Amino acid sequence: MDMIKETLLAVEPVSVTAFAPFGELLLRPEGEPSFRGIQASSWPTCFACVDGVQLMYVRFGWQEPLFTKFERHRGITQTFVALMPRRFVMVVAPPAAAGDWPDIDAVRAFLIPPGAAVIIGDGIWHALDRFLPEREALDCLMLTSAGVQAELEAQYQGGGEPRRTDVVDYAARGRQFRLDLPS
Repeated sequence: MDMIKETLLAVEPVSVTAFAPFGELLLRPEGEPSFRGIQASSWPTCFACVDGVQLMYVRFGWQEPLFTKFERHRGITQTFVALMPRRFVMVVAPPAAAGDWPDIDAVRAFLIPPGAAVIIGDGIWHALDRFLPEREALDCLMLTSAGVQAELEAQYQGGGEPRRTDVVDYAARGRQFRLDLPS
């Protein structure tokens, strides 16, 4: 019987520099974000692939659990991965035919537990923000389409309407949504 050779690997503390030859260590970013929305700021990462996927570091701030807008994206899915051991709420509704708004009776709010991630399917309506039961901000990774993200950022900065995203605002119909957040 041959003896098994063993290589003992010392576990070392990670740092941006030490990990650089192998990729990018994603830590809480320092400095100004590249994009700032109403309740979210984001820092792009070096993730790349041939089909135009964008991996972003996103910080969602706490806000009142009240909203009126939904959006959906065509031809992509979006992924949200919490980087902190905390919960968040994802509000979703089934797809609707072109020009139709989400069915109010079909809107669902899901509490995403610590350690879980969600992928929003192609054409699924969702609230624009993630809602937080705790009042501290939540850092996440978001995997999205680079093209769709560029369209949304251009629109937010006064550019044209995005081609692959639909947004509806129930305020125009005199309706808002409030979440009964868990304690």
